[in-house]
Amino acid sequence: MTPQGVYVPAATLHSPRHREAVIGTYELLRRFYFRLRSLGALADLPAPDPARALDPASTAPVRAVVRISSDYVLRMVDLLAIHVGDLVRGLILLAILRANTAHFPDETRGGDGGGPGSFVPDELRRPVRVAELSVRLGVPEETVRRHAARLVQDRLCVRQPDGLVLPAHVLARPQFVQLMADNHANVTRMFTALARLGVIAEWERQRAAQAG
Repeated sequence: MTPQGVYVPAATLHSPRHREAVIGTYELLRRFYFRLRSLGALADLPAPDPARALDPASTAPVRAVVRISSDYVLRMVDLLAIHVGDLVRGLILLAILRANTAHFPDETRGGDGGGPGSFVPDELRRPVRVAELSVRLGVPEETVRRHAARLVQDRLCVRQPDGLVLPAHVLARPQFVQLMADNHANVTRMFTALARLGVIAEWERQRAAQAG
């Protein structure tokens, strides 16, 4: 902290721990791209912008990718604040949803409507316990328990004998349907920016070379 404001020092940005984190983020985002592409969720991405595209002969654009993905994360934080009202509460809600559905293959999906019947049936969702959420999020168990109790009280999730479930009728509420739509727009915005930088084209070239 300085009189002019707060900044992250260069020593932190060049530390082994930070480098490991940014490379991990880069690899996760690349896998996420190919996963979405296989589902047909990323159609019509633009070609690289010659005025902005990175040199494909240079090293992997790790920091550019991490910067763009960080913008996406901050937009997601804004969405959670708008639609859920509390960041920690929103993250716990997302962690419950992820744990409930992580065992589904990517091809398992609901319908195209916004009603409860368009979501995967509740009986197929896998309940998650507070202790598991605590480990997943790196948050004290008592903190998760307190927020989970409020989520149950506010009827945003259901407590079953084996753990917590975010049911279809909650996902079908207008606030969550809007959150999903906004998030989809932000995901598309993120990959559009990466496409214009030439990152997507490079990932596709690497995939083709590996397949060859």
